[in-house]
Amino acid sequence: SISVSNSLAQQPSVGRTLAISGANPIWSGYHGQIDKMNHVSQTIAPLEFTLGIPRWGAAAGSSANKAFVAGGVVPQDISLTSSVIVTTNSVEAILWDTESRVSFAATLGVLARFHLAGTQSTAKAYFAAGVLGPLPSPMDTTFSGSIQTLTFSSEAISTLGSLLPTIAGIGSACNSATKAFIVGSINRNINSITFSNESLT
Repeated sequence: SISVSNSLAQQPSVGRTLAISGANPIWSGYHGQIDKMNHVSQTIAPLEFTLGIPRWGAAAGSSANKAFVAGGVVPQDISLTSSVIVTTNSVEAILWDTESRVSFAATLGVLARFHLAGTQSTAKAYFAAGVLGPLPSPMDTTFSGSIQTLTFSSEAISTLGSLLPTIAGIGSACNSATKAFIVGSINRNINSITFSNESLT
C-alpha cells in the first residue's frame, strides 16, 4: 500500500473521487499515482497516467472541468547525509472529461511550499497556508499564511492581499457554498474565507 496526499471529487461530483500522489512505503520516495474511486461500484483502480512530478504534501482543488494539484515536496536525496526538503511551486491539471493530464503553465509564484490546504468555490480554487521551503531540516519549519487563488475561467493564479488571520502552518480545508475553512494542525485555529468578497476571519 502507498499513502495518499489528496482526495479530490469533481465539483459538482459526478460519482468519482481521485486519490492523488503521496509517499511510498517506509518513506522510500514520493509517487504521482492517481487512483479513481467509483462511487457506484465502490471500486478503486489506478488511472493509466501519473502526475508529471511525483509529490507529497500537495494541495488540490477542482472546477467542473478540471482538477488542480499544487505545491508539495518533490523527489530528492533523502539519505542520512542529506535531509534537505525540496518543495515545488508547480501546478498540474487533470481534465475530468477524458481523465487525462493537460499542460498548465501558471505556478504558485515564489511561495513553493508543502502541507498547504486546497479548497474551491464555483469560480476559484484556493491554496492556503503550508510550510515554506527548501528547508535545511524537516524540523526547521517556517509556516506560511499566504493564499493563492486560481480563477477557473482564465486559469490565472494570483495572491490575495491579506494573510490568514492566524497562520495555520500545516493546513487542511473544507468548504460550504459560501465559505472556505482553513484549519491549522499546529495551532488548531480555524480561518474562513468568504467567497463573495474574499474577506478573511
